[in-house]
Amino acid sequence: MDTGLAYYKPSGVAPPSGVILTTLAGCVLAVAAGALYGIISYTIPLIFLHCLNFVFAGELGFLLGFAVSKGVSAFHVRNVSCAVICGIIVFACAYVSHWFFYLAAYGITKLSGAPEIFGTAYLLFENPREAWKRIQFINGDGWPLTNFSDSGEIMIRGWTLWTIWTAEAIWIGYLTLAAPVRQANAPYSERRGIWMDAVDLPKHIAFIENVSDFKKSFSGGDYGALMTPFDVWRAPLDPRDEKYAVVTMYPDSWDPYISVSNVTVKHGKKKRRVSAENVVKYLKLPAEISLEIKDALS
Repeated sequence: MDTGLAYYKPSGVAPPSGVILTTLAGCVLAVAAGALYGIISYTIPLIFLHCLNFVFAGELGFLLGFAVSKGVSAFHVRNVSCAVICGIIVFACAYVSHWFFYLAAYGITKLSGAPEIFGTAYLLFENPREAWKRIQFINGDGWPLTNFSDSGEIMIRGWTLWTIWTAEAIWIGYLTLAAPVRQANAPYSERRGIWMDAVDLPKHIAFIENVSDFKKSFSGGDYGALMTPFDVWRAPLDPRDEKYAVVTMYPDSWDPYISVSNVTVKHGKKKRRVSAENVVKYLKLPAEISLEIKDALS
């Protein structure tokens, strides 16, 4: 339903020098991080233990995404497509580096073999066809599921192993792109030439049960729900559950924006689980309304 509300949209500006520098710096980090990840992957060959690799893959993806997002922020890249391209190139460098070093480490088990690993990785870089042959060989040879079986090792190979490798690549790639895309989409003040600060207002508002009606009220000029602290709305709840909404403001003298997220807190016996869901993201507000909301929830 079109409520006529205005939301923030990136201007699409991407300084060429900023995009190039972000990509180059990211690639340097990617090669080093990918090499380390490749060697770590080699030390965990068992599928039974390979879930650890997904943890390290996540760390690699977060690191790459953080680096690219910092470049996007520092060089004021407000173009999502450029941020995605930077992320893809950086991810590709890391993933290729990971394979070169994984293949180079294949069969080398002693730390004294480190110089040999680097030398072999460089040779494979010069001869990618040989690298591809080795990948195919490893896939055909297979990875052991576990070495604790009485009947011998159970090997995972072929399409099953291709699928595992593909899932691993998708996981790293997703995490590499997530942060830069989020940064490029974040509100930016074109007048002031800076990214807007995200300020979570200290007082919460009531949980938004009907999102459609909530948005419709804004189109009619009614912002009362954003100016009423949660305590006024509070009703008796199960002590194990909490529900409220958090208001995040992007203050600006000319173009203020606001986001609202529903938060659910569940108290278990041992854990406290918090989940959040966007209700409104980067909604443009009249300047005077933003000041009233800030005063009401501060």
